[in-house]
Amino acid sequence: MTLQPLPSAHGFLDSFGDSNGFLIGALERSGVTDLDSAVAEAYGFDIFPDYENTLAKKTLEHLEVLRLPTGGFSRVAGTSSYEIDEWPFVDLRMASVYLRMKQPQVARALIQRIVEQAVANNQLIPELFAPTPLQDYKGSNPMVGYGSGAYLLAILDREGLFENHDCD
Repeated sequence: MTLQPLPSAHGFLDSFGDSNGFLIGALERSGVTDLDSAVAEAYGFDIFPDYENTLAKKTLEHLEVLRLPTGGFSRVAGTSSYEIDEWPFVDLRMASVYLRMKQPQVARALIQRIVEQAVANNQLIPELFAPTPLQDYKGSNPMVGYGSGAYLLAILDREGLFENHDCD
């Protein structure tokens, strides 16, 4: 069975497609919102189920700009600490995207980073990691939906137990 784009995909592409061939993160165009990891959900939620096409590859390449030296991802291309701190939620959702795009080694590394941090911190996943060598926890802790909820989705995806179009 070939997956078809969701009916909303055309409107999504009209709203979030960039002339450079990738998806942007918000309707309000700016240097910060054009590079917003939220757009990964277009693939994480199977709005665009073709993970091999040019749009998918260019979008993923565009999002790689948000990768931090720690290996995880910031949320947007901003300047405030809240914007440029590492977001475990984003790491885990990006892991799901990498799994769909047949890059399981990248996905597993992202998931493993979060697991190692949680093991060292009473099994808790925070809202943010400070971009420091110790990766101090910041923001809400535990972050139930952004932490454990995203972790469970990533593990289900890793094990191939996701349902395509599960939010449709």
